[in-house]
Amino acid sequence: RIEKYPLYILVGLGTGELVRDLLPSTMFTLGLLAIFALVTLISAWFIFRSAQRRESAIGILAKREAEFARTAAQIPGVISRFQLLPDGRMRVPFVSEAVRDVFGLAPEEICDDAARLFARVHADDVAVVNNAIGESVRSLAPISMQYRVVLPHRGARWLRTDSQPVREEDGSTTWYGYSFDITEQKRVEQTLRENESQLAVILESTTDGILAATCDGMVLRANSRFARMWGIPADLVASGNHHAMLDFVREKLVDPDAYIARVRALYQSSEEEICIVPRLDGQFFERASAPLMVDGRLYGRVWSFRDVTTQKQLEMKLTSQLAMTEAIIIAEVDGLSVCKAIADVPYVQFTVW
Repeated sequence: RIEKYPLYILVGLGTGELVRDLLPSTMFTLGLLAIFALVTLISAWFIFRSAQRRESAIGILAKREAEFARTAAQIPGVISRFQLLPDGRMRVPFVSEAVRDVFGLAPEEICDDAARLFARVHADDVAVVNNAIGESVRSLAPISMQYRVVLPHRGARWLRTDSQPVREEDGSTTWYGYSFDITEQKRVEQTLRENESQLAVILESTTDGILAATCDGMVLRANSRFARMWGIPADLVASGNHHAMLDFVREKLVDPDAYIARVRALYQSSEEEICIVPRLDGQFFERASAPLMVDGRLYGRVWSFRDVTTQKQLEMKLTSQLAMTEAIIIAEVDGLSVCKAIADVPYVQFTVW
């Protein structure tokens, strides 16, 4: 054996001696090979398991995305993820199938470029949409806006969009939101406004003071005539508290305790009532009250007040005169009937013979 080179020169050596020299290095080499094989096997196993887990995760994610897409497809509104990129481009990476009905566009049409989506916005509402997006980008405030879109075959439609922004690491802004059609709601609101306007005109055109309130005394409607008749300040009328109004008019009534007690009792009753309310200043109001029923249940009352002071004063004067006048003697002289009254005012009646 030459030490300098890994070379064996067999010169008269026996087989046993050769094996003894080679065995240590061979076993060491085999050990290294075994360790390497084991490490390789373990690494391959981990890689295989990692790939399995990744494929499983991808499969689960795909399944969940498919389930979410199916769920989103059943919702009448549009679920979307809208992005404003740092370079100013806008895209919609995810949008539910309802976009076809609500915006008249296919998801793939706005996936990489939302220009066609914004082209649907009504010209008068473009500023509303742009301002809402701009403010949300600056402050990360949620968006809640109502605007119109113009669809090719359906004309102008009202939409509402609510979304929550998130700032991404690359500087883009992503909104997760929901958009839905509120056209019918707008039509109902317009009808209600028209009915409200008509009702206000009717209430203001009457000479009676009108008040409608719930059973707990919250005012539903009150015309200006009601406030003027009772001298109730505008801020008290605006408070909508009938009980507070009752406390205010207490000092104007002849018998305030009885009046207020009766009002509170009527709030719990379904009966109708008409009565005369005397005031300390000599005025008389006729008060008519009727229950306000909703779905067969007592919801409140409607109160109507009419100034009958002149009529009441005439009635009182007539009653007084009738009570004071009593005919005590009737005489006939040459066809002349004379009636002498207690007030000593003769009533002369000519009778033709």
